[in-house]
Amino acid sequence: MIQINIYLLKLMNKKAIILISIAILVLIAGMVFGPGWKEKRQEEFMKKLQKEEIFITKESLTKQKIEKQAWESIDTTNWKTYVDENYGFEIKHPWQWEFKDLGFVSASGGEIISIVIDENRNDTGMSIVRFKLNKKNPEEWFNYLGILNSPNKKITINNYSGLYIKEDTPTMFLRHSYYIFNKNSLVSLYFKEKNRDVNLKTGEIVETSFSEYLAKFEAMVYSIKFID
Repeated sequence: MIQINIYLLKLMNKKAIILISIAILVLIAGMVFGPGWKEKRQEEFMKKLQKEEIFITKESLTKQKIEKQAWESIDTTNWKTYVDENYGFEIKHPWQWEFKDLGFVSASGGEIISIVIDENRNDTGMSIVRFKLNKKNPEEWFNYLGILNSPNKKITINNYSGLYIKEDTPTMFLRHSYYIFNKNSLVSLYFKEKNRDVNLKTGEIVETSFSEYLAKFEAMVYSIKFID
């Protein structure tokens, strides 16, 4: 019994020594670094953490802004405005681009406007197709055109409902298509950013890029307004 008490006493003494040692170290740290040292260190750490978080947030926002600035940075103030009273919409475009109403309908039933953006371009790389049918909502339009079967993204442009489709076919083209709906009118805008042709002799894919016009095309798309 006496041996057990002695062992407990030694154990308690060891714990006391450890606690006293810690207290002395804390006291010394306070004397060396001054009063409020612990609180000060915590405050500095929190400030540093906040700065890093703010920096990360700004960096993230900057990246998002850069991604959106592809067309938003285009100044459309002095652009020409094309007005279509029959289909009830207007859209801005660069003065150099020529709008040609082809006077015939597409396979899907819409009237075509060819947009000449490059005199050296032989194909209709950019165009607008206009529809006017008695459809009640965007889904009916899109089902009628059969475009819901393609991978698409629902969008809103100037409060108008729409769809965006990007087609990237390795042996044909890279094309951007926008379908914008308002009441009983639908305007679709197309831009073949890249043409791809197969060289019959070598079998190689020959690519012609018009990527330099993509930002202006998107700025044109986002300038559309329907005339009520």
